[in-house]
Amino acid sequence: MATLNQLGTRVLQMLEVLAANEAADPADLAVVVQKLKAAHYAFRVQELAAWTLNDIPDFAEEPYVLMAAFLAAATFSVAPNAMWPMQATTELQRAANLPAADTTPAEYF
Repeated sequence: MATLNQLGTRVLQMLEVLAANEAADPADLAVVVQKLKAAHYAFRVQELAAWTLNDIPDFAEEPYVLMAAFLAAATFSVAPNAMWPMQATTELQRAANLPAADTTPAEYF
């Protein structure tokens, strides 16, 4: 499970703002962390994220990076790829549609 700063670094690398061996500028990192939060809220609205920002599962990391990169592209004067949000959403939908591998506990109200 990656932290928001680690995911933010991946976003900057995807946008080619940051080379693989460079450290992220704190101001740039702050911008992309805000975009990661925006991506999380978008996924929550679509009922694709049943977790918090502090426990993003491994399978959801790349969709978060794709969506945040799309949202942050204009900030860094990079042309956004229109496929990124669709790809991110599709990956999370596929993960949500996977059958449960274990017994699902019942909740009684």
